[in-house]
Amino acid sequence: MSGTDSSVSEYRIAAAWSQPFSVANALVSLLFSLLALLLWVAAAATYVVDGDAVAAIGFSCVGILVSILVVTALRSTGFRNFSPGRAVRNVRSDDHGAGLAVASGYNVANLIGAAICLGSGYWAMLYVASRGGDATTLVSRGRATQQSESSYILLGAITLLIGLALIAIRMRASVTIYESGIQRMESFRFTFHHRRTTTFLGWDEMAGVVRDVKIVPTGWGSQNIPVLRLVRSETAPGQSNLDTAQSVGLAVNRLPVDAQTLYSLAKSMFDSEDRRRLLATAEARLLLTPPPLRERWAAAKRLKREAEDAERSST
Repeated sequence: MSGTDSSVSEYRIAAAWSQPFSVANALVSLLFSLLALLLWVAAAATYVVDGDAVAAIGFSCVGILVSILVVTALRSTGFRNFSPGRAVRNVRSDDHGAGLAVASGYNVANLIGAAICLGSGYWAMLYVASRGGDATTLVSRGRATQQSESSYILLGAITLLIGLALIAIRMRASVTIYESGIQRMESFRFTFHHRRTTTFLGWDEMAGVVRDVKIVPTGWGSQNIPVLRLVRSETAPGQSNLDTAQSVGLAVNRLPVDAQTLYSLAKSMFDSEDRRRLLATAEARLLLTPPPLRERWAAAKRLKREAEDAERSST
């Protein structure tokens, strides 16, 4: 591999680890916000002007659903990881000493499931309103028939079941940086199926801490998922799809902290034994304090520009 090709790869890895500001996602967030506002206005107008509480509740359910989507869209825009949250905490282990644990935040599947369950309330309100003869405030005149009532029940039941199924999914991940090494825990639970794996790698068992990406195909291209890779001194079988015989992979995108800040902390702990003593202090959580948002956005923009320039120079 030529030096130029190597630089392009390094730029792409750095870009995947950055936190950019997405104009497209910002526009989507704005549209969702306007839609949520319209739904809340419709709910208020239906209740105040028409006096229809049932229809107002129906519009409110959909308004809550869209409001949750607004929060999700804002995170994808770049508004996230403002400071070490409650998911970052000081821990102590009899085997590994003092440490700093980072647990995964909310599960996207659970959030979507909760939103869908709230959306099913709209169908419930339609059914209640149609039984009372007031469904014309929620559907066009002539649609509130007995056949429509059966459809409301069926659609509401399907929506509720899908939402509950998504809420039942429990996926958790945590990374703990100890004085003696790094531990990864992954857990998956759905109804009666439960799988949990724990991997610990001591500092003396590592040959390095590097940034990497996992390329995940999507319907419109591919997505680069940042992976913190702990390089082993000796080969060993992996326990996760991110592992290799030579390394242990940590999916940092699942953690509610800035990926670059987490990498810098793990790298400094690997390089310096003196730095590891900071994990025993009460202020250890502050080690994961990220730079301000504007600095991260500017760095991501600069990396993208450098990657594009390097790729053009290689052709």
